Amino acid sequence: MQPLNVIRVGVADANTGILSGSLSISASIPLAGRAAGAELADLAQNSGNDGVNSITLSTPITFAVAATLHAAVQDQQGNITRVDRQFSVLAGPMLLVYLPVSVR
Repeated sequence: MQPLNVIRVGVADANTGILSGSLSISASIPLAGRAAGAELADLAQNSGNDGVNSITLSTPITFAVAATLHAAVQDQQGNITRVDRQFSVLAGPMLLVYLPVSVR
């Protein structure tokens, strides 16, 4: 696996549109020099009119197990959509340790 160096969050609303400034992104692990649970949306760069927001990590994540990314956004009507996605990253050399199991 490759290290994780970019986080992308896509948002769209076909009816009234997304409320500007309502995007919220956080993670269950430290990212981009911020503590777990800290707001990350201010780091997101919008790639244009496609609704994709990207956070480039200056220090790529090489190891994370069952981490969760939390994203929320509000539309112009006040509806809030929340999404949690769990992910794992296993990059680079790994050491596998096998522990003997005694059978009685």
